[in-house]
Amino acid sequence: MSHVRADRLAELARGRLSESKAAQAQQHLSACTHCRTVLSRIESAQAAMREVVDAPVPEAGTVRTEATIRWMRVRPEPAVRPAFWAAAALTGCAAALALFAGRFPAHAPSSREAPSLAVKPAPRPPVAADAELAAVITLLGGKVELVRDGHAARLEMGSTLRVQDKLTTGASSRVAAQWAEGSGLLLLADAQLSFDRFQTRTQRLGLERGEVDVRVGAKIPGESLQVTTPSHIVTVKGTWFTVAADGPRTTVEVLEGTVEVSELDGSRSTLLHAPSRAVFTRGRFTSAALDVREAAALRAKSELNLMSWTGPSALLSVTGLLRVSSVPDGTLAVDGVELGSTPLQVRRPFGRHYVELQRLHFHPITRWVTLDGDEPGELRVAFNRVSDVPPPEEPPSLESVMLERKGVIRTCYERSLKRDDHLTGTVSLRLRIGAHGAVTQTAIEDSTMPDPQVGECLQHEAARWTFSRGKNVTVIYPFEFKPE
Repeated sequence: MSHVRADRLAELARGRLSESKAAQAQQHLSACTHCRTVLSRIESAQAAMREVVDAPVPEAGTVRTEATIRWMRVRPEPAVRPAFWAAAALTGCAAALALFAGRFPAHAPSSREAPSLAVKPAPRPPVAADAELAAVITLLGGKVELVRDGHAARLEMGSTLRVQDKLTTGASSRVAAQWAEGSGLLLLADAQLSFDRFQTRTQRLGLERGEVDVRVGAKIPGESLQVTTPSHIVTVKGTWFTVAADGPRTTVEVLEGTVEVSELDGSRSTLLHAPSRAVFTRGRFTSAALDVREAAALRAKSELNLMSWTGPSALLSVTGLLRVSSVPDGTLAVDGVELGSTPLQVRRPFGRHYVELQRLHFHPITRWVTLDGDEPGELRVAFNRVSDVPPPEEPPSLESVMLERKGVIRTCYERSLKRDDHLTGTVSLRLRIGAHGAVTQTAIEDSTMPDPQVGECLQHEAARWTFSRGKNVTVIYPFEFKPE
């Protein structure tokens, strides 16, 4: 959740905001404890300064004035967080003026006693001891298995996730969960994730395979979140990233902030800054910046359906379930945010919501729905096909793409040829090409190559390829190698 700027809160406290802006600010304050605390501090500082202005100006001797000035030059000990600079500056000025006003010389006549001011910033709320977390399921599509205490069962929307739980998603499945303000995850299809450690200060997620998208809100001091794959450790330094595990290869996409990727044995670590994508294998990696269009598409794909958070029980009490299905399946968006393919179950706050369903070659469907009670809302629709359907997109021109990369492909072979000058064989590579033409998955379909490093090198290089045509397809291409 974003917060109201401190200067705007100061204007609100003085009553200088327009009615519309004041109403927007009050609506935000009703749901944001952080901003209410800042507003309270600003109001206290403004009240203190008004008292100082109303107090009479004291007469101070030269010696006393010099001593006061020297004291004011000393740097204060407590560190002030940047987010509170405006409120802290007002509070500091009020405290300094109060000290000056309260130091009267003994001989100074005064018609009344000067007020004694001691304005202190409100203490930060104490951070609770490390306690177990619970995550609320906010989105569920397809079949997802939950393993808890050794027992496997189908995951339900009313479930909450806790430490030692393990999730396994099937084909065309996805699940999103939230455990704090701005913090949650989205587990995509054919993936397996375990909650190895799940506490307020330390979260450890184990990604055995597949892809998980993670977003982290404001962290408390000392808080740490890591995603561990079979070969790497991804540590949160920023706020929004994706991790995909495919055997020894780990792919990381940073959408906001910074993450650190380390080898599982701690031998090497790399910092990645948004927006970027990097592919890691054992002992090596490649990285590239994401262009604006690609980064925007990735953000849309990994929306986590996060909501205002005050705790699991509170969230469940102010939200309802919406079940959406369509014939045939289509892409669902709620309140302008794309959430995935139907059928889907979505948790949203009580009230009206704008639902959009789309599918290529079919007319879009839009509806207003209202969630207002414990009973789940149901929306079932059928698409109408567009009469004038364009021909299907041509498959990718693989030959032209491979010809452009002939040198890189040959290099993978010649590295191993230096060790064995009779090395010969064929490697068939399976490539999954995503919606934007980028290769999203690679695998060895078949190989007669005695040296496995040739296939690993090809997979590593192919993960960075992009095709201009033929998207959302899987292709298998054989590479034949022999000494020239």
